[in-house]
Amino acid sequence: MGQPEKEALYKGLEKHGVGKWREIITDYPELKRYDEQFMRVKAARMLGTQSLARHVGWKGNRAAVDAEREKHKQLGERLGCWKAGVLVEDDAGSVAKALAEMEAAGSARN
Repeated sequence: MGQPEKEALYKGLEKHGVGKWREIITDYPELKRYDEQFMRVKAARMLGTQSLARHVGWKGNRAAVDAEREKHKQLGERLGCWKAGVLVEDDAGSVAKALAEMEAAGSARN
């Protein structure tokens, strides 16, 4: 995937959100040669997470996608769950627990 395709995926995530792979492929001619599974994997890499389950429906521009990746990287490195460029869950559920704590702390500030 080259830079034009990556830019198209960023735009697709902003417009349609995570999980809307067919719509993203349809809207951006640069992505027509890829299938939905390929888009899912590339989006997961861009967001820095192995699982997109907690992101279904999430929309964000390039800055938001990059911020999400950085958040996942920092968390993964702190927990020892940053593997091959993505955040992966461990058997103890450390990632889910840490993300829930981060969300709760963010909600408490609002």
